[in-house]
Amino acid sequence: MAMSAQPLPEPAEVPSAVAIVNETFVRRYLSSTRLPPSGEGPHGVEPIGARLRLARSGDRIRMAMGRRITEPRSRMERLAAQLEALSPLAVLARGYSVARLADGRVARRRADLPSGTGFTLRVSDGAVPSRSE
Repeated sequence: MAMSAQPLPEPAEVPSAVAIVNETFVRRYLSSTRLPPSGEGPHGVEPIGARLRLARSGDRIRMAMGRRITEPRSRMERLAAQLEALSPLAVLARGYSVARLADGRVARRRADLPSGTGFTLRVSDGAVPSRSE
C-alpha cells in the first residue's frame, strides 16, 4: 500500500517561537526607546541607528528560520520521491509482477514452478490465481 505524502506547511504559516519572541522584543524595545533632546543616546550611540540595526537583525533571524524550515522540507521531499521510486508497488505499477507460491514464498526461478504448480501472481491492482504449464 503506497503512502500518500502530506503537504508540509509553508514557512510563513509555521510560527517560530524564536521569531515570535524576537518580534515581541523588537516591538517592546522600539516603543520604549525615546530620542533624547540632543539626538544622541546613552554612551554616544544614536538610537535611530540602533533601531535600524535591531530591525535588520530581526529580518535576518526571520530569513534564517525560514531556511531552517525550507531546506529540510526540500530534502525530505527528495528522499520521499526516491523512496516512492523504489517501492515494490511502484515496480508493479511499471508492469512487473511477483509470483507467490501457496506457502507464501516468492518464486525466484523456473525450478520453483514445475508444471501444474498453483501460484498467485501479484500485479499492480491485485492478485491473479495462476497455474504453471
